Amino acid sequence: MAEDRDGSSSRWSGFRQPDVCGDNTPGSPSPQLPMCRLIVKRCRPNPSRNGLLRLIAVFKLLKAALLIAIGLGALKLVHKDMGDVVERWVEIFRLDPNNRYIDAALEKASSLTPGRMKELGLGSLLYAALFSAEGIGLWLLKVWAEWLTVIITSSLVPLEVYEIWRRPTWVREVVLAINIAIVAYLLYKIRDKHSDGGAERGNLPGMGCPPGSQ
Repeated sequence: MAEDRDGSSSRWSGFRQPDVCGDNTPGSPSPQLPMCRLIVKRCRPNPSRNGLLRLIAVFKLLKAALLIAIGLGALKLVHKDMGDVVERWVEIFRLDPNNRYIDAALEKASSLTPGRMKELGLGSLLYAALFSAEGIGLWLLKVWAEWLTVIITSSLVPLEVYEIWRRPTWVREVVLAINIAIVAYLLYKIRDKHSDGGAERGNLPGMGCPPGSQ
């Protein structure tokens, strides 16, 4: 393995051991050489894939922040008349109270009971905790976070499809498309990570990946 410019050995020099890969033994290549090279390739960091994972992590953390705001706001308004609160907001922002959307919002707000508001607040905070765990784990490139994200996001897809069927909006459709893309990408990444030709890295001596290499 070539040395770095400062004369220090590359962090990957441990993968070119003559007794494992046989690269440095002219005329007598090791039968394990192809597998060794495959493992070296799979252990090297992939900046583009790490960037995608961290982009998903940011998306999850933004959702968590939004849900925290909703949850805390709902709990703060538990003992208030939501109809009066919405009417006050309409006056503050000088909205048209005769608008059908504003009228529908007022009607829904008036029907919210303290118990319902508490459920909304606690539910929002629960989902925020799950999304935070996903986001932090994905940012740290943890495999468990990939599985957790696949499980949670997949479980929400049927509910999102039902909501779109009940009341389609472009926002819901975009969120559904993003979530399906996230699940598909993570499943591909997990499968690609484990489809190494049927050989586990631990089958070759000294072939563990260096810390922080994945």
